Amino acid sequence: MKLVIDAGHGGYDSGAVGNGLVEKNLTLQIAKRVRDILLANYAINIKMTRDSDVFISLSERANIANSFGADFFISFHINSGGGTGFESYIYNGLSDSSSAAAKQQKMHAAVNPVLTKYGLRDRGAKKANYAVLRETAMDALLTETAFIDTTFDANLLKNPQFIEDLCQAYARGIAVILGLTANPNPPNPEPPSPAPQTIGIAYIRGKNVNLRSGPSTSSSVIRQLNSPESYVVYQESNGWLDLGTGQWIYNDPSYIDYVKYGNSDGSPIGVANIRGTNVNLRSGPSTSSSVIRKLNSPESYLVYANQNGWLNLGGNQWIYNDPSYIKYDQY
Repeated sequence: MKLVIDAGHGGYDSGAVGNGLVEKNLTLQIAKRVRDILLANYAINIKMTRDSDVFISLSERANIANSFGADFFISFHINSGGGTGFESYIYNGLSDSSSAAAKQQKMHAAVNPVLTKYGLRDRGAKKANYAVLRETAMDALLTETAFIDTTFDANLLKNPQFIEDLCQAYARGIAVILGLTANPNPPNPEPPSPAPQTIGIAYIRGKNVNLRSGPSTSSSVIRQLNSPESYVVYQESNGWLDLGTGQWIYNDPSYIDYVKYGNSDGSPIGVANIRGTNVNLRSGPSTSSSVIRKLNSPESYLVYANQNGWLNLGGNQWIYNDPSYIKYDQY
């Protein structure tokens, strides 16, 4: 049997970000682990749409699967938007009695014990007009594993045992879907080390921005970056931003828009100065979260995280970063 595993996003397409996590890193971690489990336990031919941090267009992902003659295509993603739980999608042009829908139900049956173990909601088997589902010639499934911008879900995504349990469940689901028979004495490989934590994202606003091999103008230029590319940031050093694996850019606000969403040590990342009256302080990063109290000028508060436009003032205290009533000074 032939399987194509698709790790969503990649390269300058970071996917969703939140709580110190980046979607493209998690999807690649999950995709590679599921591949390794399957290869160690079953006789199966697997092709990855990507196995490193590179950008692959949606149509090219489908083309890879079609050219390979895959029997099944699975795309791994991480959700965002303030919800919680797990959900999956097949192409919305298919009926509930289609073979793809039957495979979708088998995957949910495999994943549900893990969801129950960790208290994560099953949001259901859904349909959508996503390119990788529409353009693939074989049955295809896209999964959304938890919400990167919800604290409960993000803490699970940071838990290596949750990721391992989930990947094992994904592998079992694929085996059932493809009717695979397990090897009698599999050498089940050890899971890889978790991906390094990130602290922000750098949006390129200019042209021909030098990406260097070190945090110095004397370091060699690797290549040049251009708007609208964006990259996750792993650390800072004297005004320089580390984009991973020895790649650095200088944080000049004239051509870099750097959004810092948290420090790995929990220290503040900035200060929020209240410029309006009756600004809602909420219990979560959403307008649906309850109002704790009202803030007023000239109060100011340390900021510990920046999540999808919301500023965390410590604990479960959040305000929306609207420049009409908040002046946010990032450190």
